[in-house]
Amino acid sequence: MRHAALYTTSTLLLAVPSLAFGQEADEIYRSLDTQLVGPALMPGAAIAIDSPRAWRPLTFQGGAAWQLERMPLEYFENGESVGAAITTRNTLHVAGGTTVYKGITAYGRWAAVIMDPGVEGAENAYPESNLALGDLAIGVKADLIQANNLAFGPHLDVWFPTGTKDSWVAEEKTRYMPGLLLDLDTGPVEIFSRLGLLIRSESNSNADFILGSEVPVGLGVAVPFSDRVAALAEATGRMSFVEFLKPGAENPFEAKAGVRWKIGGVAQVDLAAGTALDNGYGTSDIRALLSVVNIPRPAAAPTAAEVVEVEAPKPKAAEVIVPDQKEEIQWEEGVLAQVHRGHIVIKDPIQFEFATANILPVSQPTLDAVARVMNDYPQIEHLLIEGHASEEGTYEYNYKLSSSRANAIYESLIRGGVRPERLSYRGMGETVPVALGTDEESLALNRRVEFKIMKVRDFLDVANQDTGEAIVSPMTGEEISAPKMGEKQLSADANPILVEVQTAPKPEETSPDAAEFRTALEEAEELTPEEETAPPTETAPPENPEAPPENPEAPPENPEE
Repeated sequence: MRHAALYTTSTLLLAVPSLAFGQEADEIYRSLDTQLVGPALMPGAAIAIDSPRAWRPLTFQGGAAWQLERMPLEYFENGESVGAAITTRNTLHVAGGTTVYKGITAYGRWAAVIMDPGVEGAENAYPESNLALGDLAIGVKADLIQANNLAFGPHLDVWFPTGTKDSWVAEEKTRYMPGLLLDLDTGPVEIFSRLGLLIRSESNSNADFILGSEVPVGLGVAVPFSDRVAALAEATGRMSFVEFLKPGAENPFEAKAGVRWKIGGVAQVDLAAGTALDNGYGTSDIRALLSVVNIPRPAAAPTAAEVVEVEAPKPKAAEVIVPDQKEEIQWEEGVLAQVHRGHIVIKDPIQFEFATANILPVSQPTLDAVARVMNDYPQIEHLLIEGHASEEGTYEYNYKLSSSRANAIYESLIRGGVRPERLSYRGMGETVPVALGTDEESLALNRRVEFKIMKVRDFLDVANQDTGEAIVSPMTGEEISAPKMGEKQLSADANPILVEVQTAPKPEETSPDAAEFRTALEEAEELTPEEETAPPTETAPPENPEAPPENPEAPPENPEE
């Protein structure tokens, strides 16, 4: 028996998601899960394809989704369509989980369903109840390979028979699905892939439809338009062991597309729609899905009582405090980068594509300005490019992301004409925040790059730097024209060495007789060499010790003389 959708185009549009039934009502076995699409409901995942990426341990991950399926099951008698067994199916999906250890996440999923019965004549295939519960699913996934742009690992899902029987949304035996998950971020496109093996006992509906073990597959993409908005598209399906890739209800495939919004770094909202690619079970001529998923927050900032050893006051939320750069910087019109107190400071932050090290074109003028500053000031012998990340994600992920972004800037400055021996880079991850807070503004401030002047030359010692030789790129080996070095000199407020001298605290005089000791040293320096080497002289005693001392002020004995 074939689906009516194979005969006419109009039937394909209206009855793509059909099942073939031809038995009496009391013979049809309805304890089968015919829900093809279950939303992933995990942060950073596609619509129905999960990502293996792990988040900060012991933070909640999950959300809820509403899904509408139009014509998910159709009833046939003697090869002819009688009508829909289920006209519409509204499903509430919920999921929740947490990263329990490094890279290992445990989660659970569950669904509640409200169904509209089909048309008159299809009563034999009606679900026993219009309100039903799906089976409880428990799963675990592991991020075995986690790089800045790649996550790969296995997963295992187990469905326990806790749902409503004879409803087409639950089964009577436990099901298992081991599989592999891939999340590859190429920059312009993020690719999601799933390959699994759904192990279940073979169940015959007695209606020309056998549901057994399957191979679930999926391929999805996300194309970011900004840090907050991305387009989604994916195709999912199942290949039955019983009727492998044969036409019929056992091999369903469906495509979906939608858009994703990120709200304040707290949640992601997906709106998607889909339709069937064949006549397999559970596919729909129209599918609509709306989901809301939380984005895990970083750990709360410690209170003042917990950091009493720190003397400096804690910054307020969204307050930027970059070392040696606390005062407000004055910007002339058209200037994008300048030297200030041991740093090259930039007017606007460097912008990257979401969760990647790809520099957005809008930030290229700023990097060109940093390169010009480096070549205008030949005294700058060594500049450190330091990348920082916000507290979203794991420490390992943030460290690698901040390192790769600093490396991307390093490469950009070399292409801009800065000699590589004058540059270095490092990633600091999330360990040095400049803003404390869980709002998106604070997190955005912590995702930053700093340019620190680590070593300077005396201006008289910079002539040999301008050799005129081409720069050899350490990334590709290509030769880059070296711009002529400028003649600007670092001011006292810009030179990091002078800044350190100016700001170094003067030693306090703690000895009570310090002034007296200094006076004695000065007097000792005034002695002649003969005086310093001559032995001390002794005063001779008077010849008559009993005689009174002469009084120089006494008048003479004979005033007339």
